[in-house]
Amino acid sequence: MMRSWGSRSDTTVIDEPFYAYYLKETGIQHPMKDAIIDRYETNVDAVIKMVSEQPATGIGYQKHITTHITETMPLDWLSSMQHAFLIRHPKQVLKSYSKKRADVRASDLGYEQQQVVFDAIVNITGRHPVVIDSDRFLQNPKGQLNLVCDTLGIDFEQAMLRWDPGKRTTDGLWEAHWYDAVKRSTGFQKATPMATDFNDREQDVISQCLPYYKRLVDLAI
Repeated sequence: MMRSWGSRSDTTVIDEPFYAYYLKETGIQHPMKDAIIDRYETNVDAVIKMVSEQPATGIGYQKHITTHITETMPLDWLSSMQHAFLIRHPKQVLKSYSKKRADVRASDLGYEQQQVVFDAIVNITGRHPVVIDSDRFLQNPKGQLNLVCDTLGIDFEQAMLRWDPGKRTTDGLWEAHWYDAVKRSTGFQKATPMATDFNDREQDVISQCLPYYKRLVDLAI
């Protein structure tokens, strides 16, 4: 989705601005942790100030990971933005995530925190954020993007459907570990078949995440 919005003529992209703060604040071990902390801002107030500024292009697209929104972080900055949640079935997320990081826990996938952030936005803004289900989106990317843009009051651009492969200057340092498929892509791909091969521990992770996914998928456009 970040590639799609980054292909617009009027949009500035910010990639996971709270990642370095999250890594330093929690002490959690992630690939490239030290390099990310060294490169990016870790003061939460400074990051909030940065993401709250109006981009010169007119539209700002910020990619956030819900786990990066910690329990101690102030959330009043969310009131100045429109929000969209891109969700995916826990089976698909776990299968993808576990290729890049071992011993995955339910908390790593962020479903519970996703619900916390969603509810906070509703309380702060009085509106439900747009919810986009990944599988439904990939069945009709153009139609779904038109619907998303219309809901957000933004004109759809055909350029959102295709882009050149490769790295972007807006990609975070972590692209070297996480973005292999993104950098190969030139557009939206068809949804992959639902993953089915999980051990007991992985099934438990899925079971913990599934109620949160089901609650939001019922709200998807």
